[in-house]
Amino acid sequence: MNPMVPQVIHPHLSADHQWIGYSFGTRFRVRQLSPDSRSHSRVIPLSHGFFDNIFIAHFATPETHFEVDVDNTPNTTTNIEYCLRAALSPVMKTYHLRRGSQISHKAITTGGQRLVFVGNTGAPEIARAVQWRADRYGVPVADAWVYQSRLCVNVFTEKPVELIGDTIRVIIKYVYRLNAGPQLVQRFDVRIGSRNTVAALKKLIDEAEGIPFRDQMLLRKHTAYLKDSQVLSDCDVGDQSEVYLIPKVFGGRPLTDEVVAEMCGNRGVLCFGDNTDQVMAPEIPLFKVDPMVDIKSFIIELRSKD
Repeated sequence: MNPMVPQVIHPHLSADHQWIGYSFGTRFRVRQLSPDSRSHSRVIPLSHGFFDNIFIAHFATPETHFEVDVDNTPNTTTNIEYCLRAALSPVMKTYHLRRGSQISHKAITTGGQRLVFVGNTGAPEIARAVQWRADRYGVPVADAWVYQSRLCVNVFTEKPVELIGDTIRVIIKYVYRLNAGPQLVQRFDVRIGSRNTVAALKKLIDEAEGIPFRDQMLLRKHTAYLKDSQVLSDCDVGDQSEVYLIPKVFGGRPLTDEVVAEMCGNRGVLCFGDNTDQVMAPEIPLFKVDPMVDIKSFIIELRSKD
């Protein structure tokens, strides 16, 4: 393969017809909420449409509350950025999802305030929304019915960190405390370029260990906090140097295994009490789209069985 030509990746339908996925592991599915209980849902089976990038989901018209699951956990190799929008809608929502994570998009609406498909209590409300789109975009009502039901998905992978300068091995000493227990220290190595920035080092720690970029504080020799803009060689970080990593501490949120894994990967969290309150921001700092990967978008078209 020519290294200057982007790799083209197409979406595919899983064997069980539940997921639309890509070769790098990311996958999507649609679940339909029960009309009498929002806590129950069922996966909507998908089938191929007329074009390779269109997938059809059939549903009963009155049951029009949906959730979209995004799974970046099964054998995934990269963080992703993805965009969701309804066809003919100017509203587009952009999200980031870390490697090894999953999320469910709830309360999806047609009104433009959020996104698509939730808030419809039956055929009359759907018909009004379709008529509005037909008038707004000057298309026949029959075409508006099709566009109204389309959820467009664009996916991008993250560009790997480029090593600048000589390759060095930095020893990270991860200092943390589980609840009010004794202080613990774990060690791991990160290979990086000598002329990379501290921010790039944080990025590689995030990728290798699952400790979010925003929650890292790095110190050199216990004294000097390293700033994101600093170049490693300019702040006395070279081959075999030791850098101390201390996660940020907050209070006020119940601490669960899931929260610990989301906040600080599998190595634990620094916490002096029983609670933490660490905001799980959707953005991935320094995220850059990989220009050498051309990921083809796809459309989920929701069709009534009636």
